[in-house]
Amino acid sequence: MNLGLNNKRALVTGASRGLGKAVAAALAAEGAKVAICARDAARLQAAAKEIGALGFTADLSQAGSADRVFRQAAEKLGGIDILVVNTGGPPA
Repeated sequence: MNLGLNNKRALVTGASRGLGKAVAAALAAEGAKVAICARDAARLQAAAKEIGALGFTADLSQAGSADRVFRQAAEKLGGIDILVVNTGGPPA
């Protein structure tokens, strides 16, 4: 399916596993340039490599983290066209 996402620039948060990772992979498969962020640096880098994305380590519950990640991703990608805000669920 061609969704017209070729060369669009996407940032997906909480994307080292689960739904966020699946969304990031689907965007990359459609030709988007993808940046992802997550708290766990090792898991993030593995996911970024698997997807072909840029990875930014961040805990978005910390003040200023979301702004920092957005600015860094926009700088590296040349802007952001798609923003997917995903976070882990509440503790069990």
